[in-house]
Amino acid sequence: MAYYLVRAKPHTELLPELRQRLDRGEIEKMRPFGGALHESLENVRLAEEGWMVWEEEDYCRPPLAQERAAVLDAYFTELSVEPVRQGEGWACTGAEPPPPKSLPKKPVTLLAASATVLATFSAARGTTVLTITLAFCATPS
Repeated sequence: MAYYLVRAKPHTELLPELRQRLDRGEIEKMRPFGGALHESLENVRLAEEGWMVWEEEDYCRPPLAQERAAVLDAYFTELSVEPVRQGEGWACTGAEPPPPKSLPKKPVTLLAASATVLATFSAARGTTVLTITLAFCATPS
């Protein structure tokens, strides 16, 4: 996977419009990049001197080409990208990383969520595989 640390100067007068587009789910629905861009923009942090920073997952050459054409160039200037390992870009910014994803920011319905834990134990006579599947559902409060 390719991750980038993105730095950009926002058009501050347009940030309320961007917030509305995120809240309506408009950006998240864009294909193929909408989900990753939505999540990244939800986790934008304010850095020094009015810069905004975030980590972005992207596979395009040049990086963020589709995202810039569809969204980013309308709301940001002086956009730069720097390759990083997932989660490590925040250490370069001086900004706090986003909170863990353990709890949703807003009440939402999780239609289906599951996690599979696969533990493999090797022994001299063979391999035993233990699979545990956890499923949960949350509803709005």
